[in-house]
Formats: sequence, structure tokens, C-alpha cells
Amino acid sequence: MSARSVKLLAWGSWAFVVAYSVVATVFAILAWDALAPPNVFGPKGFAIALGLAFGTVGAIVASRRPTNPIGWIFSCSWD
Repeated sequence: MSARSVKLLAWGSWAFVVAYSVVATVFAILAWDALAPPNVFGPKGFAIALGLAFGTVGAIVASRRPTNPIGWIFSCSWD
């Protein structure tokens, strides 16, 4: 793969993570008053923010170091 296509793939996966997070945020807002099961960790929206952080770090690492598998694993970590 060329360097340009690797960067496009890395940032394309980041765009998917952002779109997925936007949809998850809308659903979280719509279900804000719903009772959460007792085994849920953290405040509502914590998983969305964590997914965005992992996706962003993964896209940065994968676009700069395409042979590093951690960048690709992080860039594909959705909620």
C-alpha cells in the first residue's frame, strides 16, 4: 500500500468512529432518563468519550507508523 492510501484508511476509520460516536451520543441523550443496569461502569457518555480518544490516538499512530499494530487496533476500537 502507498503512504497516501494508508493515511486515507487510517483517517477514514477515524471518521467512522466519529460518526458512530455521534449516533451513540444521540441515543444516549434520547435514553437519558432510562435506568441503567447495576453493572454499568462510569457516568453516561464515558464510553463514547473513551471510544473517541482511542480512535483519535489510533488514527494518529496508524497514519504515521503504518507497521505499528497498536495504532490499527486503537483506530478500530468502537464503543
